[in-house]
Amino acid sequence: MRICWMILLGALLPAGVSAQLMDEVFKAMPDTLLPYLNKEKRTELVDFYHIGVKAETKNKLDENTVLDTLTTGMASLRLSESSTLQLLMLPRQGGDTIVCAVKTFFGEAPESTVAFYTRDWQGVTADSVMSEIDARSLVARPDTMTVERYEALLKYIDPWMMEARVSEADLSLTWTLSLPMLSESEKKDLKDIVLQRKIKWNGKRFN
Repeated sequence: MRICWMILLGALLPAGVSAQLMDEVFKAMPDTLLPYLNKEKRTELVDFYHIGVKAETKNKLDENTVLDTLTTGMASLRLSESSTLQLLMLPRQGGDTIVCAVKTFFGEAPESTVAFYTRDWQGVTADSVMSEIDARSLVARPDTMTVERYEALLKYIDPWMMEARVSEADLSLTWTLSLPMLSESEKKDLKDIVLQRKIKWNGKRFN
């Protein structure tokens, strides 16, 4: 009964407070993309978020999923203790919009996958909107460092893994290098060669 009253209250809120665009896209996501979080569960999260209570639900894996952020153009979820999902709307020149979906898994270190879709969840090939980014492009040798020292540091990095994050503020996608199974001392040494790469949406693709 409490849930019914909360949903009714949410329906009475002014339309202006609703992140309507992302609401529709998130709820319309095919269950095949998130089989343990079906439309009923996604709708529940959205309803809870808009009435100001913790947007949390038990997914089909019997884990808690939390909707942390929902705006007109972005949704951010903690799917489980070991994974997150970010969805960002990218307006295209000509009036249509695509969705950038970043799923991150947390094992020894974060590792992300990035995919693109139309608003009705048809797949968009990544190379049509973004140049391929390789983990090895996230390191560089400073002029003051010897080649021998640089090559020694590169041996610390195994496997090569990347984490991605999107930002609605500037429609950007930021890649950082994950460093699993390293000591704090080794991570400190690698700071001299590790880069962060940020690419921004220009209406056609990430540059």
